[in-house]
Amino acid sequence: MAYPETTEYIKKQLKEGFSPERIKKALLDAGYLPEVVDSLMKEAGVKEDTKKSTSGIEKVLLKDIAIGVILLLVVGGFVYFSFFKPENLEEKEMLAPAEHTSEQVVEEEPKSFFKKEIEGNDIGVDFSHISPLKLRKGSSIIIDLTNYIKNAEKDDKLRWVRSGHRCIEVIIRDSKATLKHNDIASCPSTENIKFQVIDTNKRTDSDILVVKVY
Repeated sequence: MAYPETTEYIKKQLKEGFSPERIKKALLDAGYLPEVVDSLMKEAGVKEDTKKSTSGIEKVLLKDIAIGVILLLVVGGFVYFSFFKPENLEEKEMLAPAEHTSEQVVEEEPKSFFKKEIEGNDIGVDFSHISPLKLRKGSSIIIDLTNYIKNAEKDDKLRWVRSGHRCIEVIIRDSKATLKHNDIASCPSTENIKFQVIDTNKRTDSDILVVKVY
């Protein structure tokens, strides 16, 4: 088991009711490789999707059946309205709403992502659940910084400042940070990058992301 802590984290999030897709997205945003995430999800007991794609013959049959059903409905409707005109249709029936309406379900960010004690008026930057972050020599990853803010509004225009990086180039655009490692012999194996954020209300907070290069 390569990341036992992460596997336990996945199990905990599943018990709290978060979907596998949401957990997987959070791990990918944190910089984990897709194959590593799949392996960790499998170790945590998440079953793979075993749905098989429909074969070409089945698709043709389904298409023919659908066309046949549509033709039957069109012909049946024409015959019905041609020979059996409905009478005395009450206005209430015409305007009656459907009994069932669809609801949009919005999942919240898992609260266990934020381990720091956050004051009510603070923005709340917390990298604790992904730090230390592993970065391969000469490679780069993209991190969505908004995933690690607790109290900022979604439409806030956030300004980010980074410091403490040496051989890791950090580029921030639209709250997405690209971390690119420059493979130089004298570079350290661990870097502590400080991210500070300021919102439109002049609130500020910061946290350190530990990056280990391998």
